Amino acid sequence: MGVSTHAAAVLKPFAALHLGAAVAHPAIDTIATYDAELAQAAELYELKVVTPGMLPGWHNGTAGA
Repeated sequence: MGVSTHAAAVLKPFAALHLGAAVAHPAIDTIATYDAELAQAAELYELKVVTPGMLPGWHNGTAGA
């Protein structure tokens, strides 16, 4: 199963496309998002998640830990 198959099972279509594009490009190691589901899925693919104005870990309950 490819990345897009896994992502499509849990993400909205645009988020799955966003994640698939990021994972497919070897130079991309970070994704910027305010979508908690996309952020969690991105971490499964070892992408760093940045969200301006939010604490690291906001999307998985570890903010400020």
